[in-house]
Amino acid sequence: MNRLISSVRYRVEQGIGTLKRGYGFSRMRYTGLTKGNMEFILTAITFNLKKAALMVRT
Repeated sequence: MNRLISSVRYRVEQGIGTLKRGYGFSRMRYTGLTKGNMEFILTAITFNLKKAALMVRT
């Protein structure tokens, strides 16, 4: 089973690791589910915008 999902899980865990390491996302700044979700979405948006900017340059 692990062999089947490892290629997908690798990409997801790589992104989460970058968020934790590069964006300090190991702890939540805000309390509550709504604010925590908002923080994660905004962090993911900035991560994706930076990736897109690098793709456009090359």
